[in-house]
Amino acid sequence: MTQDHRLPGNQQFFRIGEVATLTETPSSKLRFWETKFSQLRPVRGGRGQRRYSREDVVLIFQIKEMASQGFGLDAIHRRLQHDPNSGNTRTIDVERLNLLRNRLVALEERLGSFLKNGR
Repeated sequence: MTQDHRLPGNQQFFRIGEVATLTETPSSKLRFWETKFSQLRPVRGGRGQRRYSREDVVLIFQIKEMASQGFGLDAIHRRLQHDPNSGNTRTIDVERLNLLRNRLVALEERLGSFLKNGR
């Protein structure tokens, strides 16, 4: 689990509104950044809602920091491509992991619903 003092407790996934609040970044900008930065890939929950991992949120903080230092989107993209700490060092099958993560999120939601409704 990614440790970062800006992230609350042991929460593993965050909805886009939570990420917008935590990072002080408008939701529209977060959605736009998803199209620009291949490392930023929130999974979709059972209802299609974005679910950002802790690593995704840390990456958003990194993108914000670089932007505040005057880097443009292309420069940030290049830096993330070459930075071993940007989350781009994943050499395993990312698509397969995302599929697995989507399944786990859907299961988590179904379990929560089951526990809440007793069925």
